[in-house]
Amino acid sequence: MGLYERLGGFTDPNPKISVHGFFGAMQEFSLGNMTAAQITTRYSLTAGEQTEAATLRNKIVEPTHADPAVQSALRYIRAFEYENVLIQLEHRSAPYTTVAAVKTRLGV
Repeated sequence: MGLYERLGGFTDPNPKISVHGFFGAMQEFSLGNMTAAQITTRYSLTAGEQTEAATLRNKIVEPTHADPAVQSALRYIRAFEYENVLIQLEHRSAPYTTVAAVKTRLGV
């Protein structure tokens, strides 16, 4: 079981993680208001899930720009985009009905 399985609700035996809540935390991380350790603790992430979360966080903070306001906006847009894809997984909406399809779409 990995992070995407928990976000998507494929949760046996680990509890499901709320996509909306998790991406709120990821957005706060991208703005420097929350740490990776706080996210790990809040969602009781396993070592493997921590690695997947780090990869996802890195994708979110990837956009850079000389203007800090523009950089924050780019990161917000990326987090919102990723959240929307995972909401589709959570609801099993095509084409994001599987974890593999979501990972391909997110490039992770």
